[in-house]
Order: sequence, then C-alpha cells, then structure tokens
Amino acid sequence: MDPGEWFFQAHFFQDPVQPGSLGVQAMCQLLQFYAIERSLSSGFPAPRFEPVLTGQAVSWKYRGQVTPGTARVTVELEIREVVENEHQVRVIGDGWLWADGTRVYQVRGLGIGITASGTA
Repeated sequence: MDPGEWFFQAHFFQDPVQPGSLGVQAMCQLLQFYAIERSLSSGFPAPRFEPVLTGQAVSWKYRGQVTPGTARVTVELEIREVVENEHQVRVIGDGWLWADGTRVYQVRGLGIGITASGTA
C-alpha cells in the first residue's frame, strides 16, 4: 500500500482511510477475472460486464480500516454461484478484504453480469 495515494487525503477530513468502495471494486474485478479465466463470456458477441447486479441482496460488514500505515492489502473471493442463460451470465460471490493480515471487511452476495453489448 502506498501511503501517498490520493484517496487518503480526500476521503475523510483529517482521518486518512481508503474508501471501502475501492475494496469492493477490487472484488468486482476479481469476479470479472474469474469470468474471463473460465471463458464465461464466450457465448456472447461483443460481451460486456455489468459491474453490479441489480436485484441481488448484498451485505457489507466493516470492522476496520485501510490506513496509510497499512503495508499490505489482500482480497479474497469465493464464488458462490454461476447462473447462465441465453441472455446473461451472472457470477455471485463472497469477498473479504484483509489489511496486514487482519480482516477489515466482508461483502456477501456481490455479483456481476455478462451480456452482449447493446443488451440489458
């Protein structure tokens, strides 16, 4: 972790922490990586990712913070479900973010979708 990152000075006034949304974004990117590695988009012409699934219950629990003093951030993701149909592939998982070996938050039910470009 680079203590000079812009968000430490911009997120909370005089309380430098990484926004939780950046960790959730990292989890979404891991879901996308999983989908690409498993070729889940191969059935769609010009596939695109839907960054967050609507209609999917998601819960976050924060129990700590990533601060400028954090040396290492680790993100874990467990895939719970892959649902495929002719219009969309949905990938849903649970994720955890660790700061220097301590779990600081978790997200349950996070999901992305894959569709053909131009469809919803």
